[in-house]
Amino acid sequence: MENALTKIEFKKLEDIPSHLREFFEPINTDHFAIFPQALLDIPIRFGCPKGGLVLDPFIGSGTTAVAAKKLGKNYLGIELNEKYIKIAEARIKAVPQSLF
Repeated sequence: MENALTKIEFKKLEDIPSHLREFFEPINTDHFAIFPQALLDIPIRFGCPKGGLVLDPFIGSGTTAVAAKKLGKNYLGIELNEKYIKIAEARIKAVPQSLF
């Protein structure tokens, strides 16, 4: 069954209203269930204490770990699919280490 959100098409990023652009972050992976990192920012920022750990038992393409790393949080991901592990590792390594 097709999701109604997949029917929305934009020609350019500029066509997307500015307050929604962060939800349409382009990610080039072969993972089937990628969601916007912006959905994780608030829960991680306010749900994980300083020095705490963000656990993602199905890390997939690594979106949760990327969000945690950008926010300076510790993270642990679990994934069985070797293909997705490589995708997640590449995405996590691409995020600069936070100094604070």
